[in-house]
Amino acid sequence: MLALLALLIALAALALTSPAVRTRLVTENDAGWYDAAYTAPTALSVKAGESLTINVNVHNTGQVTWQAQSDHAFALAAAGWTSTTGKS
Repeated sequence: MLALLALLIALAALALTSPAVRTRLVTENDAGWYDAAYTAPTALSVKAGESLTINVNVHNTGQVTWQAQSDHAFALAAAGWTSTTGKS
């Protein structure tokens, strides 16, 4: 019984000091940990060889704070561009 109490106290202390452990203890899985909503232009026109700067607004809708410098650093990347016909 004493060992169980010690384990519970250790888990509580760890949860208080580690956001990742706290999130792990209160969620069933990590499906909602890293989630985002974003808005970007719906149509663009760029000629071959041209560069284009666009604004993309990203909102962290997940349960974990994004870190720029960590083992699981946040990065925004485009998987690929497609034309209006759906071809790359």
